[in-house]
Amino acid sequence: MLITISSIVTNTYVQLILRIVLASLLGTLIGLEREHARRPAGLRTHVLVCVGSCLVMLTSEFIYSNYQHLSPNMDIARLGAQVISGVGFLGAGTIIRNGNTVKGLTTAATVWAVACIGLATGIGYYAGALISTFVILLVLAYLKSFASSAYDHLISCQLNIKLLHSPELINTIEDKFSSQAITINNIRFRTDKDNVTEVTYHLSMNENADILPIIKDLYNINEIIEIEKKYSDE
Repeated sequence: MLITISSIVTNTYVQLILRIVLASLLGTLIGLEREHARRPAGLRTHVLVCVGSCLVMLTSEFIYSNYQHLSPNMDIARLGAQVISGVGFLGAGTIIRNGNTVKGLTTAATVWAVACIGLATGIGYYAGALISTFVILLVLAYLKSFASSAYDHLISCQLNIKLLHSPELINTIEDKFSSQAITINNIRFRTDKDNVTEVTYHLSMNENADILPIIKDLYNINEIIEIEKKYSDE
């Protein structure tokens, strides 16, 4: 009898505690970074998502172990699949849109990733959970500064174009930007009662790029009325 109890404690309850504690720790690591960055989903949200996802997989494993004889075709991954799709409502709550600017996508992605880490921990895939947590922390801590340093070699430009309303012409303009590796960061449209459309492009380009040839080409198009160029420091 003692051997049986010892076996239960070692194989079931210790594993149960280990997985839940590990899920809470991994969720804490990522949650602390988001909390430090003052994001809408912080420490508690990430810990709860990770532990909850872990519990879902533990429950799936428990059901499979104890009730498989009632349904031989039971799918142990079904509950976990619902977590992956269902956690999206939390991520949506962290996304804020202000005009053409969207914030919170990174936090939404971390909430989803933490749910996946919880699932991996719950099923006992410790290596995957630990490595994923390490990689996510590296991305959150260093990738933003790396991307910023890469963009230091870019210059910003605003181009205001007045034209007779024509979707085909707008596509032509954007194709010209793409052909010169000019990135469109933001677009704003405004059409008046005379069917004249003012399009404002916020562009990024390499510091050696020259937008003047594109402007000259655009001036030769009859439907374009006016072009105004401004650099970020003007």
